[in-house]
Parts: sequence; C-alpha cells; structure tokens
Amino acid sequence: MATMGEPQAMEPLISMFQSLEDPRVDRTKDYSLEEILFLVLSAVVSGVNFLTEVEEFGNAKLDWFRTILPYENGIPSHDTIGRVLGMLDPDALEEMFAAWMASAARRVKGVVAIDGKTLRRAIARGKDRAFVHMVSAFASANSLVLGQVKTGEKSNEITAIPRLLALLHLEGAIVTIDAEGCQEAIANEIHERGGDFVLAVKSNQPTLFEDIAIAFHEVDIAGKQEFASQFETEEVAHGRGEYRCCQTLAAKDSLTHKEKWKHVRTLIRVISERRGVGEPTTNERVFMTSIDGLDAQTALSLTRAHWSIENNLHWVLDVSFREDECRVYAANAAENLVVVRHIALNLLRSVNGLRGGIASKRKQAGWSDDVRARVLCASPE
Repeated sequence: MATMGEPQAMEPLISMFQSLEDPRVDRTKDYSLEEILFLVLSAVVSGVNFLTEVEEFGNAKLDWFRTILPYENGIPSHDTIGRVLGMLDPDALEEMFAAWMASAARRVKGVVAIDGKTLRRAIARGKDRAFVHMVSAFASANSLVLGQVKTGEKSNEITAIPRLLALLHLEGAIVTIDAEGCQEAIANEIHERGGDFVLAVKSNQPTLFEDIAIAFHEVDIAGKQEFASQFETEEVAHGRGEYRCCQTLAAKDSLTHKEKWKHVRTLIRVISERRGVGEPTTNERVFMTSIDGLDAQTALSLTRAHWSIENNLHWVLDVSFREDECRVYAANAAENLVVVRHIALNLLRSVNGLRGGIASKRKQAGWSDDVRARVLCASPE
C-alpha cells in the first residue's frame, strides 16, 4: 500500500494538473506544468503566502518534492512561476477546480453563498489600473469553496454570477446572493438547475423593493397575526445585545410583476436592533425566495448563513493567507493564485486528524513532510 508521501497517493492531484493545457512553447518548458502547480499548491498549504517564498520553500524541500515528481532542473525561480501563472488560462483552471469539487464532494445540500471579494493589492501599474475582483461560491454546511470566477474589467458581479452558476451542481442547494445578484435571469437559472434561491432585495430593483415594502407595511397596519410566520431571537455577547425579528409572507398576491418573478414564493423581512453603548441601531432588510411556505425561523437561519462566506472564506483568506497583501498582478496570475488558495483551503479543511485552525494546520504542513502529504491527499466532502 502506498504511503502518503509516495507518488501513487498524490496521483489524483497530479492528474488534475496534467489535464490542463500548458500555454508555453516546448523550448521554454524546463519545468512541467504539474511541477510548477504542485510546487505552488504545496507551498501555499505549508504557510507560504508570496511567490518569492515559494521558490525558497521549494529549494528547502527539494528532496521531498523529488519523491513526488522529477524536478530534474530543480525548483523554478519565482519569476518563472509568476510568468506561468500569468499565462495559464484561468477559465480552464476554474473549470478544473469546479470539476474536482463536483467529483470529490458529496451532493451539496443547504446554503451555497455567492459573494464577491476584491484583491486590494493585485492591481496593475500604469494608467488603466484595475483591481481583480473574484466571485466565489461557498458551501456553508462544510465550509468548502465550490467554484470561483473573475468579474470582467468593465463589468460587475451581475455578469460573473451566471458564469459561476454554470460551473456548479445546484440540485438540492439553496443559493443565497446579496442584492446585486437579484436579477430575473439569475433567479430563473437557479430554479431551472434544480436549486432554490434566497435573494436580498434593495433599491437597485426599485419596483420589487417597493412591492415588498408595501406588502409588509400593510400587514404592520392590519396586525402581525396576518404574517405567514414570525420568529424572534435575542442574543447578548461582549456587553452588547442584538434582537432579531423575522417575518414571512406568501408572495402570490404581493408582487406587481408576477410574470417577471415567476419563481418567487415567499417574501422575508428581517428587523434587527443592536443594543449596547450609545443609542440602539435598527436595520431592516428584505429578501425573496423560491421556497414555498418557508417558516420564519428557517428563513432567518438562511439569511444569516449567507454571511458564512465573509467569516469563513474572505476573512480566512485575508488573515491566514494574507491575500490582500499579495501584489501579484501580471496577466492572469492573481486570478489563478486565488484558485490555488481555494484548493489549499479546501484540503486543509478536509484533512482528518489534524488539530487547530487553518493557520496552525499550515504551520504543521510546513514543518512536517508527512503532515503536508496528508493534507495534499485529503478528499473534500
């Protein structure tokens, strides 16, 4: 039986990289594409955050790397690594990632949160400076990234989300998206692919927003007994309290353009009040969902689960991986590095028998060849 450090145990990961088309001409291939990508992923898993450190890590662990792949010419320079990452087709890498997750992970159930994140330092020099903005899909139940795409330089999340949805297996999932993704085409796509949606509604959809506000206002006047469902919670932590009230209404008689939002079944309103130092602050948000007869307690849970993508993905990438400090910007390199970080994060969350948070696991993988191999052989599910 192959041990974790032997090539056979790494074969699924190596095969995944070998499936990609190498963008280089033959005469410039001193290092195979799988050697470069395996090096970068191994380094990121092991606590390395910047390309210059990838080269240093590879040289320090060259003997270990040669137990997995030949590395006949040693470790590539950070310039070579950056150049290859910049040339590599990001669409192909994103499709490879989504296919890996679809085959490795169990069928997604529960919330799939979709949201965008800007890489603050990944900005090209010169007159036409543009940030790299990625939109990701995140399974809240098991804290795994399911896919990601980059928004166009002169576009926004509205055009990126359909491309991301096309990569995902949505049957049985509940897709949550903030107000920018509240679009007819997006709602229809999710429903037609076998999923349900919970979409935040704001003033970017003025008629819809007004319809929902009026529907709840009319019940406010008539009395709360007419809500389809209502649920309240109150929490106290760190000297501050937060009260939440979630209310639902059937959508069938409340929308002006029912033919446009034909899959909407339930309207949701969440009123939250924070109490602590100073004056209390009140916030009111509204949502719509394709789930018929959704009760208020479940609705509140779904709207709150959306923010797992902020706490368990974006925050971790910034704090543990220092993503916002990465200055890689050449061609496709920044976008492709995001995918590598997502692969690393999924592996670190999937490895069995390793204690500690993500930062601790990365340190352990850096210290121990055995731990690093265990992480790289993990199977997300």
